[in-house]
Amino acid sequence: MNAFRAVAAVLCLAAIGAALISCGGPLVPVAGSGQGQRSQPPASLTITVHWPPAGARLIPAGTDLLRVHIFYQGEELIRPDLPLELVREPGGGATTAFVENLPVGLIYVSVFAYSNDDPNTPLAQATDVAVELRPGANPPVTFTLASTVASVSLSPPSATLGVGHSQQFVATARDSQGNVVLGIEFAFQPVGGGYFSVTPVAGSDNSAIVHADAAGEGGSLKAFPANDPDPGHAALAPITSVGPQPWVSTIAGSGPEQPGFADGPAFQALFDTPAYVAVDAQGNIYVSDVQNYVIRMISPPGPATAALGAGLVRAEMLPRTFGGTVQTIAGSPGVYGFADGDALTEALFGYPEGLALDAQGNLYIADSDNNAIRVLSNGVVYTLAGTGSAGFDDGLANVATFNYPRDVAVDASGNVYVADTDNNAIRVIAPQASASSAVSARAVYVVSTLAGTGTAGYADGTAGRTGEAMFDGPGGIAVDGAGNVYVADTMNCCIRLISQGQVITIAGQPGGGPYVRERGTHAPLPVRASQAAARDWYPGGFADGPAYLALFSMPVSLALTADGTLVISDALNSRIRALSGGMVSTLAGQGTPGCLDGPALQAMFGYPWGIAVGPDGYIYIADPMNNRIRVLWDKEYTDTLPQPTPTPTPEGTGTPTPTPS
Repeated sequence: MNAFRAVAAVLCLAAIGAALISCGGPLVPVAGSGQGQRSQPPASLTITVHWPPAGARLIPAGTDLLRVHIFYQGEELIRPDLPLELVREPGGGATTAFVENLPVGLIYVSVFAYSNDDPNTPLAQATDVAVELRPGANPPVTFTLASTVASVSLSPPSATLGVGHSQQFVATARDSQGNVVLGIEFAFQPVGGGYFSVTPVAGSDNSAIVHADAAGEGGSLKAFPANDPDPGHAALAPITSVGPQPWVSTIAGSGPEQPGFADGPAFQALFDTPAYVAVDAQGNIYVSDVQNYVIRMISPPGPATAALGAGLVRAEMLPRTFGGTVQTIAGSPGVYGFADGDALTEALFGYPEGLALDAQGNLYIADSDNNAIRVLSNGVVYTLAGTGSAGFDDGLANVATFNYPRDVAVDASGNVYVADTDNNAIRVIAPQASASSAVSARAVYVVSTLAGTGTAGYADGTAGRTGEAMFDGPGGIAVDGAGNVYVADTMNCCIRLISQGQVITIAGQPGGGPYVRERGTHAPLPVRASQAAARDWYPGGFADGPAYLALFSMPVSLALTADGTLVISDALNSRIRALSGGMVSTLAGQGTPGCLDGPALQAMFGYPWGIAVGPDGYIYIADPMNNRIRVLWDKEYTDTLPQPTPTPTPEGTGTPTPTPS
């Protein structure tokens, strides 16, 4: 057909008991046809419209207008008796009308259903039929006003949403021939899950909004014709709701290919083997930059740096609290030594490693190669304990000795716990009286051995220097609010707990496998670890699960979260692990050394070392082999929301869009 051709009739659904109306009338000229009065006898035609079976109606409630349009020689017939008005027979079924005084020749007939509230938008239709009319009575023409619903679809067919996000869905019904059935009033409901809600779109019969209320999966949005209970006439769209997902990002440092020293914007700064981190209440991140012999600080971005690393691709992945500036706050870059005094002009370090902050903001530093515990306070560095010489002597802080202490922790009472690595012991520096100044502090602190005999080995049991418990190269330490002390027993590849005078193993299998230990050469442990890995020397193993079956490979640093979860840096497994409720799990890292940001379990670390939990709950990680500072944080799921496909106007189905009369 080159033009729209149709025939119309009106059905008043409310008039169920009305009688059949036969529409006819005298012969009149055809307006606009150019034919004038016809010279041959007129034609007549019986039109029958079949309605869908009960229980599967395609004409929605409120549809009370049925129009039949007739086209002749490309133009619609316009006369007083057209369009036809038909009244549905009581009980449904078929409606029939007899039309007289029609022109002889080819006509086209189509039927469209409308709502009286909107006579311009068709809600259902019957396929148009070409009829060659002859003078007098003609064979009847029969229409089926759509067919039963054969299928329902939803667009989009599924969705994955971040918690708090929404997605609009549009439902479409089709008949067995694939024709779109217009005007169906759909019902929508959630199926399973309980983690999302559904709200119909106001003013629409076929669309709804899904809102992700919580994280979850396995549920679906169901759409079906509201007056069609047939479960086969429904569509299900799977809904997955994703909460903030663990993500690893680089927040400072330029990567493994660029060891060096440079302060400045965080993403342009250079480090050389950053080993341990600590985070204060303001979000400042302190870094022991081991082979630069300095302490650095990464300050959060202020209002002037809201662009947050502008121009760098990875900045767009980070929340506004990341970024900022790196500055040196203690030590002289590239200068090895042992000196107290002004932090920037006099103080010197030899391989500064573990860091800890007390409630007053004083920074404690395990100055490993100087065998001393140092403090940075108010711009001044002083030695809290240790003489600079290796040894294993308890007593007053100014005469006590250590042997390559690698990590420190501070409790609420000001006690400083030390992982005295090469003494295979845990030491404690306890205040004996209030110190009025840094100068007098050493005289009022006493060093004692909390656990470990000084001999490398493995044994649980009583704590104390003369107790039964033994360690092998403990490299990390943490203390909780109850005074329980957690130890990363690095060379034994397990996690130990010191509590109430006893040492017990709470995770890992001691030893984990044969290995050869390097001794005699003091080098930063991250460097020694990389040398060991290069020789295929991997103590321990890897296994998550019940704590007593878990395996570690050189656990080196510990941190406690607000809920009491113990976070573990598992260096040679290149993973960040967690111990909670007697179970060990992996938080981040795929287990292969490398440097890759992204989803936590796909991320790659060199050998992750020192870790700290910030006030934001994020886990900050020193990645010394990559010369970067990383963070494990909850990145909000970024969903690419598909747009629903609009309900199409049927084309190429033999059912043209009608021109309303």
